[in-house]
Amino acid sequence: MVELRDTTLFQWCNQDERCHRLQLTDLLISPMQHCTKVPLLLNNIRRYTMDPNEQQQLTESLDKLERSICE
Repeated sequence: MVELRDTTLFQWCNQDERCHRLQLTDLLISPMQHCTKVPLLLNNIRRYTMDPNEQQQLTESLDKLERSICE
């Protein structure tokens, strides 16, 4: 199996100025970090939402999101 560090793509990504000196492995973890922040955001929105229907929608969305993260 080829090591990621040996690939041309890896080298190109490390040299691309749009990466702001982050390595490819740093960029790959970013989407996962976003997935863990979204439930926190939804909880905060739900806390300050007055409409019961919207609260219910947020609760359902949060439940679905948490299940998908756990899978």
